[in-house]
Amino acid sequence: MLAALPAPDDRAAKEDVPPGFTCRIGSDRLATVREYGPVLFPAADRLYLEGLGSWEIADARSGVVLERFELGTVTAGVSPSGTCAAVVEGDELALVRMPGREPISRRQFPSGADKDVLPADDCSAALQRQGFGRACVSLFGDALQSEGELCAGMELRASALSGDGRRVALAPSRMGESDYQGDGIHVFDRSSRAEIAFLKRRGEHLGEVDLSRDGGLVAFIDGDQLRIAAVPSGAATSSFTLPAGTTARKLVFSPSGKRLGLLLERSQAAWEFGLVILDVAAGQPLFTQWGLPYPGHVAFSPDETRVAHAVHSGVRVVDAVTGEDRAVPGRLFKIESAALSPAGDRAVLSSAGHLSIWDTRDCSRVATFPNVPALLELTVLADGTSAMGLDQGTLYRVDLRTGARTSAKIGSPSDWTVSPDGRHAVLGLMGEGRQQTVTVLETASMKEVRRTEIPGIGSIEELIFSPDGKSLHAVAPGGLAHGDSPTGDTSVIEIDPTTGAPGQRFTIAGVSQVYLGAALEQGRVLVVNSALIDRRTRKELPRIGPSLRAVASDHATALWELDNGVFAWPTDQPLPASPVVGPLLHPWATVGRDAVLQCNNQSCLVTRVAAR
Repeated sequence: MLAALPAPDDRAAKEDVPPGFTCRIGSDRLATVREYGPVLFPAADRLYLEGLGSWEIADARSGVVLERFELGTVTAGVSPSGTCAAVVEGDELALVRMPGREPISRRQFPSGADKDVLPADDCSAALQRQGFGRACVSLFGDALQSEGELCAGMELRASALSGDGRRVALAPSRMGESDYQGDGIHVFDRSSRAEIAFLKRRGEHLGEVDLSRDGGLVAFIDGDQLRIAAVPSGAATSSFTLPAGTTARKLVFSPSGKRLGLLLERSQAAWEFGLVILDVAAGQPLFTQWGLPYPGHVAFSPDETRVAHAVHSGVRVVDAVTGEDRAVPGRLFKIESAALSPAGDRAVLSSAGHLSIWDTRDCSRVATFPNVPALLELTVLADGTSAMGLDQGTLYRVDLRTGARTSAKIGSPSDWTVSPDGRHAVLGLMGEGRQQTVTVLETASMKEVRRTEIPGIGSIEELIFSPDGKSLHAVAPGGLAHGDSPTGDTSVIEIDPTTGAPGQRFTIAGVSQVYLGAALEQGRVLVVNSALIDRRTRKELPRIGPSLRAVASDHATALWELDNGVFAWPTDQPLPASPVVGPLLHPWATVGRDAVLQCNNQSCLVTRVAAR
């Protein structure tokens, strides 16, 4: 039984690698166009993945995309078995039979209604929430003809439609002006709108609800209990006590009603999510997995042996009994941050559940450690044995040999960097009276060394070290005439790296937003966005064609973008007149001396840089 996300490995790196790249870490297979879109499992060998009206058909075992198609502008909902989709096209709502994409019916989208629509499996009926704070759902029959509404209490918490379209379950969250507890689960016959079952609440509140495909079972959250009962008799089938401190987000019956998928969330050291697959008759979990990135839609395979569920911007397919990955094993999920060692020989990735280290020569895994909390803004120190990252006002240092962490509470820096030798972390922070400060920490002890106040500037957006560590510049919206109103110029303040004393200050006209900076040619030239400044004369130099994309953690190598490609170049050398440009495919890019790393949410591509 797999109790958490499996550690990523190099199996996914065997996939096809685009031209111009050395190897891949992770996988782009079973990626979704948007986060948390619907997932259909209509056949043993097929998955349908949706995002904002764009669909992919993938092989359920290999994850290879077989087809792409468009269906409406957004998907409002899918039926329990995935055989009917409700799609929005302009101002119309349409029901489409899946997987054949056969249009069944359409109507004007009801104004003011909730965008979530739940159709029956044969597209003969649908249910639509009426919006936040409402107590009713709208019913639609054949050809999406209105059939009135069903209501319970004063406000609904959840609702469900059985796959055959015959029954509707409503879970109220409020019964009156001062009664914020639903009375119980109301189950109705859709055609007659008669209430056929009522299950009284026993716990403090009601939560999610679902009906089996034939409407013969109802599952619902009642306080800290998941209760499953027969309909219409109300006889208890089983129950399951939720783990302490958890909240249930979704319930999904398998096709036969013998299994139930349950998505959970809890807040401990960090916010995390879990998946439970229950045996309905026994009320016992077949497996429980925690440490998932935000999970969305859940779908069982037709034979109920596998479960597909959305995870952030991808989809997992797992064994319904063991929880083991059954498609594209070894993948990464929800990459939060990535960094290269200064030499470029190691890549460090912060992803859901794991902090992993990889050899960039062949994308083989070197080590994996727990990643709670998941670190952001990773950087690798000069010796390559430690990395640093942020999480909610805390700066962490991680030993890449053991995974051990030390930390310091630092607040929320507007920018931070490390010295070229890796001995110090430098942070731009807001002090008392909104005064901007440059704060220096010793990375070995994570103790504050000094703090320098910089008056008369906005938040420090960039800290620039020269590669030799002898100069440090803070860059911020500056020239503040009064209060927090910038003049539109950018201030550049030189700071002594040894004493912290502020030195010369000058402005760059018209560069009011600062994102990237670097020091070139032994610190003689500063790059601030697209502006180049001679440090000695403080005059702007003619602008160049390439634009700065990233700087290595030792400040010795910079990544430049040119003509929709990238190239790496040492910061101590003038930029070449005709650089050799490599491909740029992913939005996040970082650089080391011998490698370039490009990442999206699920995978990273490595380009090894030839010696210059």
